[in-house]
Amino acid sequence: MNEREKRARETARNLANAVNEMGFDVDIFADELLRQHRTLQQSAFGAFLATVKAWAALAPSRYDARNEFTVVESRTSVDTQNRPLKDV
Repeated sequence: MNEREKRARETARNLANAVNEMGFDVDIFADELLRQHRTLQQSAFGAFLATVKAWAALAPSRYDARNEFTVVESRTSVDTQNRPLKDV
C-alpha cells in the first residue's frame, strides 16, 4: 500500500470515528466545510460523491437494514433524471 492510499484510508477511518461519536453535529461539520477554500470544498465534494457512487453500486450482500437508507438514497441520487453523477 502506497502513502497516498494509506492517507486516504486513515482519513476515512478518522471521519467514521468522528461521526460515530455521541453528539457529532453534522450541521457544524457542514458549516465548517463551507468556510474552507472553495477549491477544498470542491475536493471534499468529489470525495463525498465518490462515496455516494460506491454506496449506490453495493451488492445486496454488502448492506442490511442498518445502512439500507444510505444505499437506497445513493441510488436515487445517482439515478436522478436518468443520468449518472459526473465526477468532480
